[in-house]
Amino acid sequence: MKKLFGTFLFLNVLLNFFFFSTIFASDTDHVKIDKQGNRIAIWVTTENDVHLIKSATLLAGEKNWSTPTVISSLERDVISIPLLALNSSGQIVVVWKSYDAAIKKQCIEGVQCLMGRRWQFSEKISMSYEDASCGDSQLCLDEKGNIVVLWSALIDETPHIRFNKKAFEDFWDEPQSMDFAANGELPKSLEGSCCKAPKQGPPGPTGPTGPSAGPTGPTGPTGPTGPTGSTGSTGAGSTGPLGPTGPTGPSAGPTGPTGSSGPTGAGATGPTGPTGPTGVTGPTGHTGPTGPTGPTGIAGPTGPTGSTGPTGAGATGPTGPTGPTGVIGPTGPTGVTGPTGHTGPTGPTGPTGVAGPTGPTGHTGPTGPTGHTGPTGPTGPTGVTGPTGPTGPVFNSYLFSYNTAEQDIDRTDTFVPVTFSQNGPSSSWTHALGSADFICNQTGVYLIQYRISMIGESLADSTENYTFSAIASLVSTGEIAGSQSSAEINIPGGSNIQLVELTGNFILDVTTVPQTLTIQAATSNAPIGVVLVGVAPGGIGSPTVSATLTIAQIN
Repeated sequence: MKKLFGTFLFLNVLLNFFFFSTIFASDTDHVKIDKQGNRIAIWVTTENDVHLIKSATLLAGEKNWSTPTVISSLERDVISIPLLALNSSGQIVVVWKSYDAAIKKQCIEGVQCLMGRRWQFSEKISMSYEDASCGDSQLCLDEKGNIVVLWSALIDETPHIRFNKKAFEDFWDEPQSMDFAANGELPKSLEGSCCKAPKQGPPGPTGPTGPSAGPTGPTGPTGPTGPTGSTGSTGAGSTGPLGPTGPTGPSAGPTGPTGSSGPTGAGATGPTGPTGPTGVTGPTGHTGPTGPTGPTGIAGPTGPTGSTGPTGAGATGPTGPTGPTGVIGPTGPTGVTGPTGHTGPTGPTGPTGVAGPTGPTGHTGPTGPTGHTGPTGPTGPTGVTGPTGPTGPVFNSYLFSYNTAEQDIDRTDTFVPVTFSQNGPSSSWTHALGSADFICNQTGVYLIQYRISMIGESLADSTENYTFSAIASLVSTGEIAGSQSSAEINIPGGSNIQLVELTGNFILDVTTVPQTLTIQAATSNAPIGVVLVGVAPGGIGSPTVSATLTIAQIN
């Protein structure tokens, strides 16, 4: 038996070496077409030294393939050609073999979707205690959506033929062994639409007939809600006619004030035009009245009398010359000026000189106020309402729990799970009263909110300094990053107490179930006083609540 098993392992290693050196060198792909003409393609590719499976669809009547989507887990390396099955209902199943580095074993994984919808998360089909490294696998999907997967695996170094089954919308059962297989070979074919890995060896000897039927397994939990349907097309009703245009408002508001004048242009003054002809002389004004006669001047002195000549016997001699004229007296005062004569008519204007260059434009005056808006025209008739879109997804996983009892947290720097004594509404989550464990039974993205009331008491004569802290934790991975909440308080000496509330909000992505969640609390200074999860005296309401936890699925 050991010799046969050793030969089987050697041949399997050679087969895997030839098999993977071929598929990953050429990125092997698969394409299937359903009766409606829809196409689905899958292929293996490499990104950052990790082998992944991608998928794309080309729906009937469309010209372009959808954007490729990664459908395998990013945490495990794909190490086989994927198997693809498609039925006439558009149900698609893909199965492949991957390597789980965490347990250092090969495992069987699968994923499914409806044609044109979003892929679900990939799931492990095999168990962690088995190693699916000793052979190929087969996949079967019938027209009713029943899925069967067969593979070869080693359990405690013994080869087995393993199988798992489920309906399309259900969860996978725990896999079972069909029989012991000395050479790890699978049956040649299954009923329904089957896919088999290539290079199957010859069939082994027929194993003993199993029992006619095993006991019926327990009913599996309700499957996750299907992906949201595509949005319906826009309604075909024509848009209602436009309402009549309202009357036009006033063309413009009142004119703004005139801007200040721009500076005078700097151009040279044009030449002076020629002088116009002299106007006609106006009539002579009336002569003013004659001024009064000035006083008579002083008479000059009388010249000396000439000596008397001898009396001649002859004729009388000539008369002597006249004496000189006396000095002229001073001019008398000017008489009053007579009235001005009438102005003569203006002569014709001379020709205009050449204009100088235009000066720069002055600053624009402020804009006048906007005129009043005209009244709105009547609303046109409402167009025909389009068809109602599809109903959005329904998330049916939630929980509400709270605590009405006190809990001692008297431990320094040590997180203590907070217990909850009461349960509210819940679905897909379980919690035992008085327990700190909350168990999630459905994958999805959750919004989690908690509130813890912590009481610190000072029993010493001096002031006590407390630092309260709270976190959320998964049993499988430990503290959840981003869930922390803390507060620091000072309590005066003596018998004094003080209440502090810690709150936390965070998003948790649950990809595998079941998962166990706890809320934990701690303090940095418990030995001197007493620290409780509780409610300070005097609270209102019945019963008083010391801690609450709310969980709601959001995707």
